[in-house]
Amino acid sequence: MPDIPDYYRRLVEQAAPATPAPKPPDAAPRPAVPLPAVYRAAHFTVGLPGDWADTTLFTFAGEGDGPRPVMTVSVDADAPDVPLADFAGAQVQAVTAGLDACELLADGPLRLGDGTAAHRAAFTWAPSPGVRLCQDQLYVLAGGRAFVLAATYPADARLALGPVVEAVLMSFVATG
Repeated sequence: MPDIPDYYRRLVEQAAPATPAPKPPDAAPRPAVPLPAVYRAAHFTVGLPGDWADTTLFTFAGEGDGPRPVMTVSVDADAPDVPLADFAGAQVQAVTAGLDACELLADGPLRLGDGTAAHRAAFTWAPSPGVRLCQDQLYVLAGGRAFVLAATYPADARLALGPVVEAVLMSFVATG
């Protein structure tokens, strides 16, 4: 242990003993804040003010060597009042305009396992040299909500992961 100079040692020895922080006065009870909305998730619930909007982005990740497959589900509680084809077309246009070297692999309507009308698009792009990714998107307008599911995975794993992604997307059911 290094030597402490004498003047520091004297300062420490002369320092007054630490006094505890003063105890705050008893606070008056806070009025209850009404939380009329209850958000329920897989592992928790939380009360929210009635004017708060749920803008949850659900994210699911698979296993894999290198980049893992990831799927997101976004929910817009204020679905636009447009046909599904128009909604999907705007989404596809935003993706193709926003990704470098983006190639549209598939784009068209389909019916989900429960019969719900949906639209599916598949893309591939290169976010950086030597890396190529695929993304399958599913668009659903149901119950006044707009749902966008996006599954992203390495392009070289398309043969292996494509059927898994297809099954996951086709299993989607809009509830509530």
